[in-house]
Amino acid sequence: VLPLAPLAPSSLPPPPAMSLESLLDLLHLGAHTQALNEAMAWRTASGDEKRGVEVVVMRAHVALGQGEVVVQEISESSPVELQAVRLLATYLAAPGGPHDQLLAQLSALLERCDVTKNALVATMAGTIYIHLGDYDRAVKCLYTCLTPEMTALLCDVYLRLNRVDLAQKLLKSMNEDLAITQLISAQVNIALGDERSIREALLTYGEL
Repeated sequence: VLPLAPLAPSSLPPPPAMSLESLLDLLHLGAHTQALNEAMAWRTASGDEKRGVEVVVMRAHVALGQGEVVVQEISESSPVELQAVRLLATYLAAPGGPHDQLLAQLSALLERCDVTKNALVATMAGTIYIHLGDYDRAVKCLYTCLTPEMTALLCDVYLRLNRVDLAQKLLKSMNEDLAITQLISAQVNIALGDERSIREALLTYGEL
């Protein structure tokens, strides 16, 4: 049997696109540049996945300290999910406040969008409220736990409120294979504070 001729570079099939969960894992692990590059290269996404990838791109810019890119590229006519990222970038640009205008814009955005059905907006809004220390509003945005990230953020709120018991209960419902699950698991173990839990947290961080 004759060996197959090697494919020319131009005829090689493109590498498979990462899943949205994989892109989010990169974000959660702090690999922001890689997340940005992978998301920018993802040309096959469509529909809700495409919107999710666009949000990852903008969130990566925010995490890299490039919030001005987000503010410039996202307008009031952009999808609500991207507008929510823009509000997060606006907050992080001036975390010391004042936040009256930002909160008014966030409230107006939430009035136009049902956060019990839109996980991306709920995640961004919940994140902003957590930063502001408004845990009641954060819980209202996140309680439906539509995604692992929403569940992890709600766990984070419970830990901030010293309700480790509620965080543990939520943690049991999460997919153990996801990076965000492992990260919040380590935080729960640190909050428990006993020697065994601290050891498990350190092992988890070492494996990530």
